[in-house]
Amino acid sequence: MSDRTSIVVAHRLTTVEKCNRIAVLEGGKIVEEGAFTDLKNKDDGYFSHLAAGMAKKEMKEEKSRMSQKAQRDSFNAQLAVINESASHMD
Repeated sequence: MSDRTSIVVAHRLTTVEKCNRIAVLEGGKIVEEGAFTDLKNKDDGYFSHLAAGMAKKEMKEEKSRMSQKAQRDSFNAQLAVINESASHMD
C-alpha cells in the first residue's frame, strides 16, 4: 500500500501487519495509534489485547482446518483400501 492512504477495516491480524500506521478506534475515537509491532508489543495496550484474542481465534481456526483435512485424508485412504480390496474380489 505504498504511495497512497488507505483505510482498512480488518478482522485478521495479517490484514494490517504491513500497514505503516494503525489507528485503533473504540466508540468512534482513536484510542491508540502506531506501527503494528509497537502496538502489538505494548504492555496492557488496547491493540495488544485485541491482537492476542485474534491470534488465538486464528490458531483455533487453523487447527480446525488441519483436523478437517486429516479426517478427509484418512477417509480417502480408507476408501482406497476398500476399492483395492473390492478390485481383488473380481
